[in-house]
Amino acid sequence: MLASHSRVAQISREILAYLSRNPGAGDTIEGVVQWWLLDQIVSEQTDFVEEALANLVAEGILVESVDAESRSRFRLNPAKRSEIAELLRETDQVKSGGTEMPLRIKNRSRRLLTVELNTRESTHLAPGEVSRPLEEYEVRENRQLEKLVARGEIEKLVEDPPSTDTETRKKSSRSPAAV
Repeated sequence: MLASHSRVAQISREILAYLSRNPGAGDTIEGVVQWWLLDQIVSEQTDFVEEALANLVAEGILVESVDAESRSRFRLNPAKRSEIAELLRETDQVKSGGTEMPLRIKNRSRRLLTVELNTRESTHLAPGEVSRPLEEYEVRENRQLEKLVARGEIEKLVEDPPSTDTETRKKSSRSPAAV
């Protein structure tokens, strides 16, 4: 099977970029793939990562500290957790067109379960207990949760979207005296 010409040309440029930075390098095919091309990807991404980190520090979302070797270390600003959750929720809604619905998880086992969400928050569920509504970003591609679902210990319960029925809105907007 022939590889795509444009992909081969792109890889050729990546190899040459690596060799221009490391003119004495030489390696096997496996080494080129593992080290040269990976190095090129890392090199290309570094500028973007530096800019993203600077923006997050400027917004107060991350805290930067300098270690003894004068290297910057970044960590989450715990005071901004709710702001981060909101930012992630907005991003997820834009990606999905705002169609994601909250879900709950139910402990179907006979033991206490602790599930670590993607936000690093843990939810503890007694047997039969149902969680608070969870957003998609809190559970998407969560290996621990998926294993518990596969074993039948956790059930995902999708929340019904809010009703847009005109009659429901009329009833909820009436004053008690009018009912």
